[in-house]
Amino acid sequence: MSNDHTYTIKVTVDSDSVDVLEQRLSEALSEQPSEKKIILSYDCLRNLGPACAGRYDKTVEMILAEVAAEFPGTEIDMSWENEYGLTGEEEYYVAEDDDHYEYEAETPELINEEVARRFLEDSESIHLSDATEITDEAAEILAGYEGILHLDGLNSLSDAAARSLASHNGGLCLNNLSSLSDAAVQSLATHGDWLELGLTRLSDGAATALADHKAMLRLNSLNTISDFAAHALAGHAGGFLDLGSLNELSDTALGSLTKLKGYLSLGLVSLSDTTAEILSGLHAGGTLDLGSLHELSDAAAKALSKLKGDLALGVTSLSVTTAQILSEHEGELCLDGLTELTDFAAKELAQHKGYLELSSVTSLSDTAAESLSKHKGGLLFDELTEISNTALDYLSNYEGEICFQAPAEWADSMREDNEDYEDNAYED
Repeated sequence: MSNDHTYTIKVTVDSDSVDVLEQRLSEALSEQPSEKKIILSYDCLRNLGPACAGRYDKTVEMILAEVAAEFPGTEIDMSWENEYGLTGEEEYYVAEDDDHYEYEAETPELINEEVARRFLEDSESIHLSDATEITDEAAEILAGYEGILHLDGLNSLSDAAARSLASHNGGLCLNNLSSLSDAAVQSLATHGDWLELGLTRLSDGAATALADHKAMLRLNSLNTISDFAAHALAGHAGGFLDLGSLNELSDTALGSLTKLKGYLSLGLVSLSDTTAEILSGLHAGGTLDLGSLHELSDAAAKALSKLKGDLALGVTSLSVTTAQILSEHEGELCLDGLTELTDFAAKELAQHKGYLELSSVTSLSDTAAESLSKHKGGLLFDELTEISNTALDYLSNYEGEICFQAPAEWADSMREDNEDYEDNAYED
């Protein structure tokens, strides 16, 4: 933040931290005078669009609009330049390929007091994610950093360092820590922001402690879990539990996890009809994310369609029958594994009532577009590049939002993209 009525807020915007932007903006604005100007800059822009169902359902633009409405004296300036000298609009297009614009930064193997202090002075000059060791003194210093700490190279963490990092304000990523003492886990469980741990085993004591964690929790290296640990984690206070590699658990453990009030991600790669029936009992209003599940039987689909919440599946193909069954699901439906959508499947999915996410679909026929134009509840396409103007005409009359935009506005932007592509192809 800087002089008088101009405040700079730096956040990392990716699929895991769009919510951080909203939180930081609201906190900053509520503490400052009513007349102010916010200039946004980003360290590592990854995604200006919405995240998958259950992760975060707002675009950056939506957040800014809400913030401006809540604080009417605020002017929001999106014409910032980032560290590459690119404007926000240009960065939107190069974000996914920003390795080309990498600047040289120090990558220490050991994080000591000196490195930690220099990181606090200039976080962009040092990358901590490759460091394999950290001293207790350095951890105490880094606890004062406001923002996301990527410490994914650390292969060990002392109890003292864990106590210090627990007081850090911002996301904390420790995805290479395959083991921690129960004391260290108990400390980290008090961390007030989102937490990522690389634990490959979870003791009953550690699970009990982590159940008290009050923000987003990711344990993406666990592939099995005890019945007791599952029962404990089902009471996770933060209501966001990502167990994206968990594919071995008993029916008892699975039944416990469905009691979680909020978002639950599992790494199941296959799904029996019995397991699907258990999962259909997910706490009402929650989100079940099965992004690793690429195949689904009709019986399993029938069971999941009864789920009273949002559903995300990684299925890579969709039969007409399965599409018809899933269309009966009441709630958001995320099918990000699909890259193609047949006309027949589109016709069935159009009957679904609720938000429909088809983020990976790259092309849409005129017939499929005509069918989807009759869907109710909102549509999302992130990778759609092949679509005719006729198809866009159909979708421009859609009753609801497409990619969080008015349908006509979205269709116009797609037409412009089509024209730009044709112009470039002609020049080539």
